[in-house]
Amino acid sequence: MRTSILGLVTGCLVLQGCASLIVRDEDSAGMIAGKVFSRVVAGVATAGMSEVGIATIKQREKWDNSQREAQVSQRNYFDGLVGRLTYSDALVKWGPPAQSQTHGGMMIAVWQSRRASPGYVLMPPIPGNPYSSSLAVALPESGSRLQLVFDGETERLRSWSVQDW
Repeated sequence: MRTSILGLVTGCLVLQGCASLIVRDEDSAGMIAGKVFSRVVAGVATAGMSEVGIATIKQREKWDNSQREAQVSQRNYFDGLVGRLTYSDALVKWGPPAQSQTHGGMMIAVWQSRRASPGYVLMPPIPGNPYSSSLAVALPESGSRLQLVFDGETERLRSWSVQDW
């Protein structure tokens, strides 16, 4: 009993520190060797669960990086349209806006899209963990709102904003 409690505590401590054991491109050879050794020890001590934690952290980091790259790409795209895109061009590109109004010599147009939730995703149980079971996770509705502000006289784009949810 005492051994299993000690093992559980050790496992929890190891799993919380898994992010520090991820091998990164900038790591030195000594750092990589130390991380690999620690992962082997942690993998044995936690029956492989530390590797599941590390894989989950790596996947989350990859997703976060791709989201950041997409935001930078979107920002560069719309920044490049400022002063060049006309309201007529926007109508051709995105169709009629959901809302439009003129205010203070500016024309504000809003395009909005909603993506309905596909329902649920079934998360499989963790392999090798007898206490793990399948889990149904509800996916929320998502969408985006593009607001473009055009000069009232020239009809050229002056500013933009995008909101995703």
